[in-house]
Amino acid sequence: MRIPMLGNSLISTNNMPRTLAELTGAEVICHARGGARLSEQLSLGTRLGTRTHMALTDENWDYVVLQDRKENRCV
Repeated sequence: MRIPMLGNSLISTNNMPRTLAELTGAEVICHARGGARLSEQLSLGTRLGTRTHMALTDENWDYVVLQDRKENRCV
């Protein structure tokens, strides 16, 4: 199983990718930048977004973890 974790420092803090990998046995890739918004991760107009787009389209993933900034909550 392969899982990319897309987000910001909230993803990389406390070794969340390693913890998820240990709990699931999956290969977990952390694709995060401190302070990044999810809209930046998914925008082809940013360097981060271009990298994310390439990773999502050029590789096969079983699940994708998306994390936005804490003040941008989903309903």
